[in-house]
Amino acid sequence: MFKMADRLVLFPGYTAHNDHLPLADFKELAATAAECGFSHVDLGNALVSRSRYQLDNDGVYGEGYDFYPEYTAAFPDFFKFHCPAELSGVISADYVERNMEQLHLRSEILRALGLKGSLIGAAPQWLPEAIYQEHPAWRGPRCDMPFRSRRPYFAPCVDNDEVLALYREASDAIGKAAPVLDTAIFLCVDSGTGLCWYDRLYAGANGPGACRHRAMEERVAGFTSALSHGLSAGGRQPLVYLTNIPTWTFSGHLLPHPGVVAGEKIYFARAPQDKPVIHENPLGMLGELEKAVQGQADLLVVNVEQPKVTFRAGGLYPRLMKRFLANPTRGKTSQLFFMKKLATEMGLEDDDNHELTDAWQHLYRAIDDTSHNGRLFYNSIFLYVCMSCRTLTRPFLPLPESVSLEEKLYFHKHVFNSLDDEQSRNDLLFRHGGRTPFTGRSPDECERNITCLDSVLTSLDEAVRCLDRGIEAGVAASAYYVEMRRRVKGLRCFTVNLRNICAFQPILDRAAEGEFSKEANSSLLEGIMRREVDNTQELIDLLEASEVPLIPLAKKAEDENTFLFGPDLTAQLKTKISLMMRQWHDSQKLFANKTQQRGW
Repeated sequence: MFKMADRLVLFPGYTAHNDHLPLADFKELAATAAECGFSHVDLGNALVSRSRYQLDNDGVYGEGYDFYPEYTAAFPDFFKFHCPAELSGVISADYVERNMEQLHLRSEILRALGLKGSLIGAAPQWLPEAIYQEHPAWRGPRCDMPFRSRRPYFAPCVDNDEVLALYREASDAIGKAAPVLDTAIFLCVDSGTGLCWYDRLYAGANGPGACRHRAMEERVAGFTSALSHGLSAGGRQPLVYLTNIPTWTFSGHLLPHPGVVAGEKIYFARAPQDKPVIHENPLGMLGELEKAVQGQADLLVVNVEQPKVTFRAGGLYPRLMKRFLANPTRGKTSQLFFMKKLATEMGLEDDDNHELTDAWQHLYRAIDDTSHNGRLFYNSIFLYVCMSCRTLTRPFLPLPESVSLEEKLYFHKHVFNSLDDEQSRNDLLFRHGGRTPFTGRSPDECERNITCLDSVLTSLDEAVRCLDRGIEAGVAASAYYVEMRRRVKGLRCFTVNLRNICAFQPILDRAAEGEFSKEANSSLLEGIMRREVDNTQELIDLLEASEVPLIPLAKKAEDENTFLFGPDLTAQLKTKISLMMRQWHDSQKLFANKTQQRGW
């Protein structure tokens, strides 16, 4: 039976690598959402920037820099829109005021369009240590991930009445500034958030002894009640969710007394895609929307990345969404017929041409293999490895120590590394706090990953060939084909980069053990280096081929961070090539000039 959610939320993803969405762009986005049939648009993009007060040295890299708070700094929470007096010593008043102003202005845009607002973020976020020095009883659980952090971080205890009063005060202020806001969804127990004594905290169940024996239901009810306190100014009872614990909900209109109900079903529809390359994945989006319909969702959040590109008026995703709301798909075959009809309606294909529909299928398979539910790799492996570990911009060096840290600083200062010792700094397979199966802990695991990545590359290459045939046939919408081809080839560059690190680092590991063999020699090493140089140059060409962004970039150099490339990305890629060319002969030194040895 078909049932569409009572609350349909458009969530223009502000994930850690995304930039602030300007007000004019938000207005256009909201109008498009209203035309599609959404009831809500998320207001989290009102944050003018990540919260630097949560970062070491105001977010400027230095010795001992801890990258873990970069997660928390990207997520909205109530204290980033209203700062109670008790927190004023550690939270920037100017930052909070600018965020609240943007929240109000966006709320007015939604009100004029007849839309409601949501706020998707993370809570309760850790507070700076100075707060707990002044208020020791507020210290709640340790909420960081020890694998990734360099020091402990503590969330406030939401069993404490004084802490709850702070959240009620913030909720009241937010509700007055944005009366259209009636829905809040907060990630909990991840990205620097946590609840006392929850058994899935990354550091294990912990918290103050005073609340150890309190039931989790009471704890969650008290916190969500405080969060919803001021969000009913618009006349509709608020709905507040905590997710990832698993999902808990609080609904004032359903509960005659304090408590927790899991009656509402919340679904996030996010097309399987891998950041940071901006691209559409329509078959993936249809599959996620179908799950929500089949699950009888009460609240459905549709997450789109980089909406200026992927949710523009008249674009693919808005047309897809409007058509789906009128007539949902049911299964893979239904999805293909749906996309074929939509492509024809939009003038992207004619009845006898299937190249675009075929390209979408090949793209879906490639992305599904890399990022959907961690089937072969970790979700967002491009984000975590190519970007956050900067394998995309760092040179492949046979002797990494041969280049000074000063010369490598352009990428090194953004490499998420919880250890930051000499060995981990020079290890291309090291991810955040160690090696993992998703890049490879051993040569055998690396070989397995190379095989999987070759399969992904095959799918991406098939998608490119389909688009090439459409372009050669002179389709009326060839501009769409050319731009989609650029994005698929961008994904291919990231995939090749992953493949190359899985091939390159095992040779260095074997060389460190003194091995010179069929598996470890300078010829193999130089072959991988050449492939990475060519791959890097291809990415440079793709980045320069259009004014429409292929990858989201910081507007200013000082805003580059581990989850966002800087505005000089192409210059950094050229520096990478230059360093590799300069140090090319290091492969000979590594193997003691045994280039002529044969007999294998």
